[in-house]
Amino acid sequence: MKKRILASLLALCMFIAAAPFSALAADAVTTGEALLAAVENGGEVTLGGDLAQSIVIPAGKTVTLNLNGFTLTNSGSTDTITVLQGASLTVTGSGTVKNTVDGRGVVYNNGTAVLNGGRYERTGEWYVLLNHGSMTIGDGAEVVSGSTFSSMIENGYQNYGSGSERTGYVAGTNAPNPSLTILGGSFSGGLNTVKNDDGGTLAIHGGTFSNTTQAAILNWNTAAITGGEFEVSTDFAVILNGKDESNTSGDEVLNKGDLTIEGGVFSTTGATAVGTMNGTSGNIGSVKISGGTFEVAEGSDSIISAHGDGAAVTVSGGQFSESVPQDYLAPGVEQDENGEIAKPQGTMQWDADQTGGTAPVISGSTALFDGKIGWYDTLTDAQGNVILKAGNRIGVQINAPAGFDTSNSVVYIDGVEVPWDEIRDGDNYFVLYTLVDSAGSFSFEVAWSEDNVQTFTVEIGENATFAAKPADPVKPPVEEPPVEEEGPVNPPTGDLPAAALFALLALALACTGFVLVSKKAKAR
Repeated sequence: MKKRILASLLALCMFIAAAPFSALAADAVTTGEALLAAVENGGEVTLGGDLAQSIVIPAGKTVTLNLNGFTLTNSGSTDTITVLQGASLTVTGSGTVKNTVDGRGVVYNNGTAVLNGGRYERTGEWYVLLNHGSMTIGDGAEVVSGSTFSSMIENGYQNYGSGSERTGYVAGTNAPNPSLTILGGSFSGGLNTVKNDDGGTLAIHGGTFSNTTQAAILNWNTAAITGGEFEVSTDFAVILNGKDESNTSGDEVLNKGDLTIEGGVFSTTGATAVGTMNGTSGNIGSVKISGGTFEVAEGSDSIISAHGDGAAVTVSGGQFSESVPQDYLAPGVEQDENGEIAKPQGTMQWDADQTGGTAPVISGSTALFDGKIGWYDTLTDAQGNVILKAGNRIGVQINAPAGFDTSNSVVYIDGVEVPWDEIRDGDNYFVLYTLVDSAGSFSFEVAWSEDNVQTFTVEIGENATFAAKPADPVKPPVEEPPVEEEGPVNPPTGDLPAAALFALLALALACTGFVLVSKKAKAR
């Protein structure tokens, strides 16, 4: 008897060890009836096997559905998952949710849906995901469609005023302004991969999007993209944008055509990265691009293609593989030889007298002095006024962007504001000296324009050494002012205002340990 009991226990242990862990979940559902009952009750629901059962999340219920590695398929001619207004659904785990009939979706959401896991696919013709509520898609989700009959994901309404809840807004059934937020995930297929339609708001912060038929993103209303990878291999643009002011609900325009792009990678084998829906007969609306990388076919002259009365395209940042039309560039920005759109920036270099003694390491707008820093005698102006006391001193030169109009540029140092053109040299630079006695750093700003402020930083490294004061320092000779003679007085030269300003700046900055020097003033 003991041997039989032992053998039975061993057999049971072997069965448990061999069985998939997912099948042993205590609350796993393995039949359609059990799934319907679990959803009706709300809470956490875990699949325990592949099921062909459509479900509806009731209003007032919150359900977390763990796919648990299994597949959920529609039953009959229905959407696989329907979320009613006032209901909430979160999908987690690996597994698949699919639909096999035309005209019905994998997820039809009128409430709140969060897709953090799972693969969503269809074999028929229609949307994979239809959002008429609030939907968020996370990193763990994958959405695919082999059909090009319609867009793969629809956010908003195909026809806002249709009166049908499946295509239009119906008060009490769905949301007046559906919102879709994509944080990550993988999206492939459809006529357009993601379509933001009547009244919809779309925000994309990550994910990978691909399309071989039309666009990766089609926006009709309000969309903002801060990240993600978007790729198409078609003659259409990666992003299509459209505006239709005639499509309204009351005072609200439902197709505003407002698109902002702050980041992301947009690539195509075609000619256009961002284009107008319906081409020359359409209206691109308002497009603002401040970041991102845009790659199109080599030689393209339409990397951005805008049409329509009142079309407004503004590019203030980003990197483009081909030239951006000058009309689209924001004021004060330019496209460099690498295709980058940026506000013009100044440069920093060691001053011409190589003050400090050991060359600094300059990287961008930062200069690091990490060697021996010499001792310098008192710095005076032409009239013998003390500009900077004796001590260990370093000097840097700040250059304005080539060809830049600095008439409105301002320098800010330790709370002191100085107009650039009052201190600049004829070559459009100025020199900054400062006393130093220990490791540390300080920064100052140059506002080339109101919305283009550049910060420069000088660092004194931990390895810096400071030369001692010489036993008998020799002061540089001070040029005596010429003795006035009787006769006509010559008009002041261009040097005099600079010299006078030099003394004023010294007074203004005396408490800071900084001094600004123009070449003209320093030479006197």
